[in-house]
Formats: sequence, C-alpha cells, structure tokens
Amino acid sequence: MKIVIIGGGTSGIAVATHLRRMNEKAKIVILEKNNDFAHVRSMLPYLLFGDIVSSNDIIAASVEQMQRIFNIKVKTSHEVYKIDHKNKKVFIKGKPTETYDKLVIATGSLQARPNIDGVLSEGIFDFKSVNDVNNIKKYLSDNPVQNIVIIGSNKLALKLALGFAKQNFSVSVITKEDFVLPMFDNDIISELDDFIAKIGINIYTESEICSFANNQITLKNNISVDYDLAIFAPEQTPNSVLAANSELKIGKHNGVITNEYMQTDNNDIYACGSVVEAKDKITGKNCIPINSSYATKQAKVVADHICNIAKPINDFIDCEIINLQNIIIGRCGANEKDLQKNNIPYHKIFLRHYDKSLCFADTKQNVFKLLFSAQGKILGLQICGEHGISERINAVWAQIMHNGDIYDLINEIISFDDPLNMPKDPLNTLGSLAKEIVEGRLKTISISELKENMFLMDTRSQHNFEHDHLPNAVNLPLNAIRDNLHSIPKDKKIVLYCNRGYGAYLAYRILSQNGFNNLFLLFF
Repeated sequence: MKIVIIGGGTSGIAVATHLRRMNEKAKIVILEKNNDFAHVRSMLPYLLFGDIVSSNDIIAASVEQMQRIFNIKVKTSHEVYKIDHKNKKVFIKGKPTETYDKLVIATGSLQARPNIDGVLSEGIFDFKSVNDVNNIKKYLSDNPVQNIVIIGSNKLALKLALGFAKQNFSVSVITKEDFVLPMFDNDIISELDDFIAKIGINIYTESEICSFANNQITLKNNISVDYDLAIFAPEQTPNSVLAANSELKIGKHNGVITNEYMQTDNNDIYACGSVVEAKDKITGKNCIPINSSYATKQAKVVADHICNIAKPINDFIDCEIINLQNIIIGRCGANEKDLQKNNIPYHKIFLRHYDKSLCFADTKQNVFKLLFSAQGKILGLQICGEHGISERINAVWAQIMHNGDIYDLINEIISFDDPLNMPKDPLNTLGSLAKEIVEGRLKTISISELKENMFLMDTRSQHNFEHDHLPNAVNLPLNAIRDNLHSIPKDKKIVLYCNRGYGAYLAYRILSQNGFNNLFLLFF
C-alpha cells in the first residue's frame, strides 16, 4: 500500500509516523511545497527574540530523520496542484506525478495579506516561517527601527507586541476586532488592560487599514500610525484551494468536510488539521479547529482507519493557554459570543480567588468566569491570573468532554500542596455558586444592569471601602450585617459585592434567611 500525504506540518507528520508504527511495510511519502519542513510555528516568536538560538531547535523532525528512523520519504519543494481521483495520482508543479492508494490532505492554513494600497512596501512582513524570522532580523539590523506595528488580534500578534515592547521598541497593535484576543470575552480581557498599559503597547481596536505610505498606516477613521516595521499576524484560514479544485466537499467556513473517520466524500482521500472543519461539542456547529493537539488526534484517526481500525474522532472542544510573560490567560469550551450566536441560553458567574493561602506574601488573585446552562451543564471556562491556570483549564476541559456539570465541579479534586493551592479549590467554589443559581437560591446582576434606585452594598471592611468602592455604594461589612439588619431597606433591590465575590455571597445567604427576598450578587 502506498500512502501519499500532502503537507509536512503537524498533522501530516503525525499521520505518517503513526502509520509507520501501525504498518512497517507501507510506502509512505510526504509532499511539502516549501523548503522548510516540520518547523514548529508556535516557536517562531521565541526564535525571533532570541529565547531559542537556532532554527534547528524548532524542527520536529528533519527530512533525514524521517527517512532514517521511520523509513518515510519526504519531498520538499513539491507543490501539488491537482488530484486525479479516478486514476489515483497527484500532479506536482515541475515534478513527476505521484500515484497513491490512500491520500491524505494536510495542507494546513493560509495567512494572506489583504489587498491594501502599499501593502507590499519595504519593511512590511508576514510571520509564518523561519525565512520570515530571518528577514525581520536582517531588516532590524540594517535599518533604524523604532516604531513597530503588529496587525492582528490573536495570540501570535500579542506575543510579538510584548516581545518587541520588552526590547524597548514603540509598539502598536491594529485590529478590526473590538478587543485583542477576541476568542475570550471582553470582561476577562479587560483584566489585561493594566498589564498592557504598563508595558506601553498602543492598541487600535475596530480599526481597518486603508493604506501604507511614507512609513504611515492610514486607518478608516482618519487616524495615522507611524511605523518603521510592520508585521501581519492575522487569523489563519483553511488552505483548502487544492481540495476545492479537486471537487472535494468544502464547508461554509472554507474547510474540507470529512466524516468521523476523517474521510472526505472520496473514501480513499482523507483530510486532517486546520484545513478541515470539525463539529464543536458545545454549539453542535462546524468550526475550524486551529489547535495542534486536536490535529494530532485527527491524524491518529486517519492512520488507524487506513489500517482498518475504526476509531471515530471526538467532537472539538476548544482549549487554549496563553502565557504573556507575567500573566497567563486560559479558556476551554464556548465563550459568550459563541453561545449568543447559536441561541444557546446560559448563566455566567465570576469569581476572584487567591492563587494560594493568604499566609504567603506573594499571593495574587485569579479571575474565573464560568458559563453553564440552566440545567447545570458546563459550557465554558475562562481564567486570567499568574499561577494555576493550565491545570484548572485542563480539568474543566475533561469535564466538558465527558458531559460534566456543575456538580462535577463541586467534586473536582486538584492536587493540594502548600503553597501551590488550597484544600477547597476555586473550581469547587465556582461549582457551589453555580449550583445555587441552578437551584434558584441565588440571583446575579452585572454592573451594566445597575440602576440608581438599587441599594448597592459593599460587604468589605471599612478600610477596603475607603480605599476604593463603586459609586453610590453603602459600606456594611460582612461581620456587621447581623447587627444592622434594621438599616437595610426591604423595599429596594439589594445588590451585594466585595473583592472576590465569596464574602458577598455569604452576606447574601445571611440576608436571604432573614426575610430579604430581593437580593442580587454583583459580578464584575
């Protein structure tokens, strides 16, 4: 059997190596259109800023290693432009055709520049290969550069911006989105505002570029941004041109449509990675999974199925951890935009929780946001903080994968050891608060819903209240509530808040058992 794989990225290599482990006799060929092979793209910023010294250090496997260790033939500079289904062969620019028994399309994603006046000017770069990194380094060494503009709003764009700012460049980020990292919700991203402002990055949101000229970028709102060097780091789109030209089924997100075994509408042609559309477990709709971990899972399904082992791919659950030097942000499942777009009803709660015992001087707050259904099904989690983010995101991802609910969060166990965390984990507290909402014992409200005729009660200490508090708030510390029940109005909506949310929740429980019915817990 001969298997031809088009694409030498994460999913293509994963298909090839797993196939070899399953079948020693198969002939396996990888066709890669570029000279670069198996470079880990997520490592490119670290190569640019010198955290990784050599491009050889970000190679998953060399052409020689693939041949020597796996007996897999890798052919670089082989760009496939046509697939002949009937005769089972592929046509390659300037090269002989390749025949196949099974074909795998793993062409990944595209990062294309928009058609804007001056977009091909000197000093404007893409950021998708080692060659791009080398070109940017050379330009920096050969030219006086002070103003750097990053175009995009994703993880790559922000990491580039932070890296250049750390090297004392003047850095701006331009995006069409309402805010950076739009895969998160704005109320979680707002936790980064002080961090980004302190670093000194200028962010232009809801901004569309009209032109590049004379080292200035002109935006549609008549704002001009100076630049000496600009880098495009936009969202990637599926590189499905070959599949579309070969009359394979393409979805509304421009990705290849496959079945649960990653087969296209031609049973001998498979597709995997970011060129494929996947079913989102939360929304039930198709999406493009730009996720290396999921790509490798798809690749294993492809290899298994070629070897007559039928193990279907799981629905996709998005999961992401972004390390931004001194702060980490993570998410899994859906965000509010996903749920609203797909008309999925939901509740949300926020929790500010210390990342370790208050006995330690370096204790910091993490901010949690949980989305869940009226029945308690977990829909999504987002966290922003400095420590303990990844293990909690991964734990909730596993809960969503197994159809977990808020009651599972109450029973979730995160390994305990001072000073890493506390015996009662914030996930347990989130589950408990969500349970109160689902079972009708707790009502919540957001800052945008506050009205002047509401009684806004700050349950923190007098010292904390005097340092900072919300406008029109009345201070009644938690430990003084029982002695001052007579001073709390019963004819108004009472809104309770504190620093973290838990103290206000305790106040809520006290009042609810003392004849107060019109209570709300404020989340912000």
